[in-house]
Amino acid sequence: MQQQPRLAPAAIALAIVCAGAAFGQAVDAHPSFDVASVKPHDPASAARFSIQGGPGTSDPDRFTCRNCSLRSLLTAAYDIKEYQLFSPAWSERFDIVANVPDGTTKEQFRLMLQNLLTDRFRLTMHREKREMTVYNLVAAKDGPKLTPSRRSSASPDSDPSAAGPSATLGKDGFPVPPPGVVTTTVSFNGDYRMNAIAAPVTKLVSTLSNLLGRPVSDGTGLTGEYDFRLAWWPDVAEPRRQQDGSPVPSAPDADSGPTLFGALQTQLGLRLEPMKGQVDVLVIDHAEKAPTGN
Repeated sequence: MQQQPRLAPAAIALAIVCAGAAFGQAVDAHPSFDVASVKPHDPASAARFSIQGGPGTSDPDRFTCRNCSLRSLLTAAYDIKEYQLFSPAWSERFDIVANVPDGTTKEQFRLMLQNLLTDRFRLTMHREKREMTVYNLVAAKDGPKLTPSRRSSASPDSDPSAAGPSATLGKDGFPVPPPGVVTTTVSFNGDYRMNAIAAPVTKLVSTLSNLLGRPVSDGTGLTGEYDFRLAWWPDVAEPRRQQDGSPVPSAPDADSGPTLFGALQTQLGLRLEPMKGQVDVLVIDHAEKAPTGN
C-alpha cells in the first residue's frame, strides 16, 4: 500500500488558518470595548433618553447611552424590533459610556454591546419563533392616494437630523421633514401626525411596523417617492409601547378622529391586511437588575 505523504506542522497550521478564513471566522470571538462604564441612572437627573456615537456616526470612537432601558440596549445590540424582544417588564434605567476601538465595524460594535450586556447583567437568553399577527400593506379598493414627489430623497438637505426640534414647522405647527424622511409627532391633544416628502413606501412600511409593534410587509407594488400626510387618533386595540414595555396612554376620546387603520384607507388609499406569521424573537430568561462592577 502506498504511504500517504505527511504534512509538516507548519503546513498543518497554515491549513487551519486558511480554513478559518474561508468560513469567515473572526479572530476575536469575544470582542469588547476598550473601556466601558455601566451605571444605574440617577432618577434626580434631568437627562433624557439618548443614544449617541459609535461606528457610522460623527463620534465613532465613543458610545454614550443616557437614561437607557435594558430593552432599548438589547434591541440596539441585537438589531431587532421591540416586538421581537420578550423580557421582564424592567423599569430600571442606566447610563453607559464606552470607548470603541479604532476601525470597529457596525457588526463588531453590536457584538461588543452584546458581550457587555451579557457580562454585566448576567444575561441568559434563547431564540425561538413565535406566531403573532403581522400585516401586509396593500392598495385600498379605490387605489392609492399618494402624491408623487417633485423632489428627491437625494437632495442635499435630506439629513435625518434636520427633523429634530429645530426643524422647520408647517402651518399646522408640526415639523416639515427633509426629503426621504418620515416623521411622526403627537400633538397636545393626543392625536398623531405623519409627514413625508420624497419618501419611498418602504419608509412608510418601517414606520408603521414601529407604530404597530408588528412586522409589516410591502404589498403595494409602489416603487416611487411620494409626499404624504396622515392624521389619526391612537387605537386602543393596538397600544404603542414605551421602552420599558408599558403602554403609551391612549387619547381620552378615540372617537374624535380616525384610527391609524381608518386613516390609511381614507387619506392614503392604503390598507393593512392582518394575518398570522412566524416571527423570530429573542427571549430573556434571566437578567440581574443591577450591573456588576465596572
